[in-house]
Amino acid sequence: MIGRIAGVALSAGLLMAVPPFTSASANGAAFFNKGQISENNTLYFGIIKDPKGQPVVGATVLISINGKNIDYVYETTTLGRYRSIDLPKDVDPKQVQVVVEKPGFRLANQDNRSRTVKPGLPVEINFVLAPITG
Repeated sequence: MIGRIAGVALSAGLLMAVPPFTSASANGAAFFNKGQISENNTLYFGIIKDPKGQPVVGATVLISINGKNIDYVYETTTLGRYRSIDLPKDVDPKQVQVVVEKPGFRLANQDNRSRTVKPGLPVEINFVLAPITG
């Protein structure tokens, strides 16, 4: 009985001594931190991978709006991700072009996962870049 009480007391003491747990998200939730996105802008994001599913680091992502002389240029992270929070909320997604380039690679696939046609909603476009051989 004394052993069980001591064990419970020890466990309670350990729980009180450990600092509170700060959550971490394996799915990259910090990447989409809403505190950084203005309610006047639209989120464009995605992942660039190679045909084996590995991230393509340092690819250039160019986002432009048809009829406007503005280009938004980004570079993929170490996880192959890109993110833009700069496009105005009222821009029609049908007028937005997203192009990905990296020297030594060619576009193998583009997947617009959002398929949204409403301005202001997040847009996810993923790409596969294949190494140029030859």
